[in-house]
Amino acid sequence: MDNSQGLAILAHEIGHLYHQHAKKGTPELKAQIEADDFAHRLGLGNDLCDVLSNFKDIDSRTRISYL
Repeated sequence: MDNSQGLAILAHEIGHLYHQHAKKGTPELKAQIEADDFAHRLGLGNDLCDVLSNFKDIDSRTRISYL
């Protein structure tokens, strides 16, 4: 993982805080997609896709399709 991928992950996690997912009880996949979008709006969408492409589960594939 390079620095930009690490920044993408950090931006994704900040997206959870920004959207207050824990407080609102947002469903898991919706919360992930919203946090991904937050990272994408910061210009880190491609880097986040690179991270997610290492996982082969359906949720990761779904999240990539939204990016």
